[in-house]
Amino acid sequence: MESFFDIDGNNFKLHGEWTTKNLAEIMQALPKSISAKKIDASNLQTIDTSGAYLLYEKFGTAEQKKIVEVVNSALPLAQAEKTKGLDFVQNIGKIAMEKTEHSKAIVSYIGEFGIVLLRTILNPMRLRFTATTHQLMQAGIKALPIVALIAFLIAVVLVYQGSVQLTKFGADIFVVDLVSISILREMGVLLTAVMIAGRSGSAFTAEIGVMKVNEEIDAMRTMGLNPLEIVVLPRVIALIIILPLLTFVANLAGLYGGAFAANSLLDISYTTFFDRVQSAVKINHFWVGMIKAPFFGIIIAMTSCMRGMQVSGSSDSVGRYTTKAVVETIFLVFIADAIFSILFVKMGI
Repeated sequence: MESFFDIDGNNFKLHGEWTTKNLAEIMQALPKSISAKKIDASNLQTIDTSGAYLLYEKFGTAEQKKIVEVVNSALPLAQAEKTKGLDFVQNIGKIAMEKTEHSKAIVSYIGEFGIVLLRTILNPMRLRFTATTHQLMQAGIKALPIVALIAFLIAVVLVYQGSVQLTKFGADIFVVDLVSISILREMGVLLTAVMIAGRSGSAFTAEIGVMKVNEEIDAMRTMGLNPLEIVVLPRVIALIIILPLLTFVANLAGLYGGAFAANSLLDISYTTFFDRVQSAVKINHFWVGMIKAPFFGIIIAMTSCMRGMQVSGSSDSVGRYTTKAVVETIFLVFIADAIFSILFVKMGI
């Protein structure tokens, strides 16, 4: 048995580690009565509050009580200093592990969806046309009024802000170039994507999340059905189809909004406005916006559905993942738009 103490006359000499893990062994070795009055801790390696209280219990004097007070005050501080650097490293490691697991889940989700999509392309009859048509109606047709209104109002704002500066140089007519190119290349498709992300993307996440909470997704898997094919694929295809159409509507609404504002603020007639659009705006500007639309649709649908599939537990989880889906889809849309812009500039389009 390891020696934790020696009694030398009036001195009680401590050795080793007086800690919780050795407490039973120390108590077994301690005599019932100790004649020594002084504690010699010069050879003591470690002591915690358990060891300190044991000494106080055996000796019970005010002088020995100080040992408990010193250990109580010094031990948490020493432990905090010891673990301060470790906590920082552990937090970094924890974040890295979470991001790694999240990345694995994304890659697995994309891979599984790719397989489902390829299987559907090879056999189109696997596509659920009724579900796809329903999503086209919910995400597309019902979103037309709000998308057109937002594009119209943004065009009015662009004309108003642009005219304030261009009027100073007598270049009122160039407000037509400003509005039409901005709407066709960027604002039309971007506003549409943001509106659909907030409106339809959140709905996708909430709907699939509720299905997860109600164990409907698990029931599909139990019956041998693939939830990605039944739930996700119709939504992705619906947004790929509908987003270019909504972008086209947004472009028209934006141009008419610009013409309305230019006529009201600058006395530019509708005929003059659209003649200027035809002469100053190349067809490339129109196609730049339209090419982005289906890619934005894929980003919105894939991200929203993925977050919906990650819902677990209670309805609180549905709200949390719906919020994440909206934020992430809008963020990814802007990232994709920046990448497209750089590529088109490099290509000279």
